[in-house]
Amino acid sequence: MAIVSDTTISGGLGTLDKRYNRRFFAGVLANVTKKRTKFSRLELKNFAKGNQMYEANDAWNSLSVGDKSAWGGAGLYCGLGGNAAFVQDKIYRQMNGLPGNGTPSVYHQYLIGHLGIPEGAGRVLLRMVGSNLTAVPETLSISRKIDLVSENGGSEYLKLIFSYVYDPGAGEVVQTDEFNLNLNEAWGVQTFAPTQMEDVTGVWTLDIDCNLVHGDFWFDNLYVFNDREIFTKDPYCLKPDQVYNRVLIPDGVIFETAYHGESV
Repeated sequence: MAIVSDTTISGGLGTLDKRYNRRFFAGVLANVTKKRTKFSRLELKNFAKGNQMYEANDAWNSLSVGDKSAWGGAGLYCGLGGNAAFVQDKIYRQMNGLPGNGTPSVYHQYLIGHLGIPEGAGRVLLRMVGSNLTAVPETLSISRKIDLVSENGGSEYLKLIFSYVYDPGAGEVVQTDEFNLNLNEAWGVQTFAPTQMEDVTGVWTLDIDCNLVHGDFWFDNLYVFNDREIFTKDPYCLKPDQVYNRVLIPDGVIFETAYHGESV
């Protein structure tokens, strides 16, 4: 997931808010005279109540001190304050018809990747590529929830494959590591240690590869990093379905960016 900065309104929320603005002022301006230059307090209050930002902020004001503090901690992971993280999450819950408030978590921000695999789909392969590996990778980390069913009883798998190129002086060599994931896992974070080779060239690939399974796989924060830098950042800002190349997506498979509504 990308680090958010400079704005707390993402996706289509800005457009949605402008739509409320136009709707309100178009109705009010049609009834005002040329001499009238100010809106009454009641009009401004009713305007504020007509949009989701007001409702989300009103919900924030109703939280306990402890809940606000928990949202502050959750927002640190993506560079947001507690209020901004809560309002962002609350609006997406409203847009998806989910009642109540989300649960603050440093692992689950509001948009994640989702693979929905129907029975009999076969193999599914997603790939992210890059050329910005400037140092030896130390850790591969993923936030995930997995609810998959085996169709084979032996040859099924869900795994992450990380490859990168290094040149020890006698020519380029590709280092590849495969990391298996269980088919059933509650929300949580899992980390792996890639093989560390010096003299990296910068080129890397990161695959999500599964075969002979069906069900759902949700994922977030799929990072390869060292103690200084994350190499697999989302260049499209919180849109996993645009980050990964659809190398193999059989008919019926769903790959999307989704709001999940649960805490990791």
